[in-house]
Amino acid sequence: FYVLAAAAAAGVAGVAGVAGVAGVAEVVPDPFWTKREASYRDDPRGPFTAIRADYLKPGESLALYATNEGVGTDAVDGAPSLHVTFDAAETFHVQPEADLEDLKLGRFLLSCDVQGKGVGRILAYDASLLETSFHGFPTFARDESFLITAKAAAAAGDTILVGTSRGLEKSLVRAATLDFSIGGTACRLAGYREPGETGKLFVPFRDATSGEETYGVGRYLGVEWKPGDETATVDFNHATNPWCAYTSYYNCVLPPEENHLSVAIRAGEKLPAGGAHH
Repeated sequence: FYVLAAAAAAGVAGVAGVAGVAGVAEVVPDPFWTKREASYRDDPRGPFTAIRADYLKPGESLALYATNEGVGTDAVDGAPSLHVTFDAAETFHVQPEADLEDLKLGRFLLSCDVQGKGVGRILAYDASLLETSFHGFPTFARDESFLITAKAAAAAGDTILVGTSRGLEKSLVRAATLDFSIGGTACRLAGYREPGETGKLFVPFRDATSGEETYGVGRYLGVEWKPGDETATVDFNHATNPWCAYTSYYNCVLPPEENHLSVAIRAGEKLPAGGAHH
């Protein structure tokens, strides 16, 4: 989602490893964050390179122009241009014709995607920003007490509408419930999937650190679970910020009230370096 997700200053948090010289514990990187950081550093289309977002309703069109400074809607003689239409079938069409999977406008990159029923989005990126805009993920030190085996049960499978950071709504299917305890406090989180999907559970949540030590909107987890499993591993050390923590151009799911925890989850990603967008 959006994770996914589903981004310390430079570097990633480590976890205690084997004893080193003179009995001093070595610190080894958590592979989850090492891999995540590498993927962001190599991704020219992402929150750290986004420079513009346009949201369209079915039937709307937009003409975009590229200049040395960026991408805009004002016609500029001789500037590369692209005309994008989001039709009634919620499909994008561009003129001149181009590959939607590798869409470019001058030196800039574009992406087109559907953001829920009746909303399409065009994002513009400046890949050169990767060199200066991404400085790693600030995270809490790994804490094994936040690696939890939760009691899992299938939910009713009802479809709910959840709000987003752009004031829109997104449909999610409530797939499972996860019950566990943090410091003696009983907790429950719902796990969701997009309609028709069968992969990892999407678990957005807020906790007592949200807005102080961690991003105010909340954070995201991916949890492996399939119908019939009575338990699921929940690793809060891998809780990530949604992309809207880094730029206002993204449209991120807001954790539903049923996934607001009263306890403090001091694990996973902290507030972005330099503060968060809202």
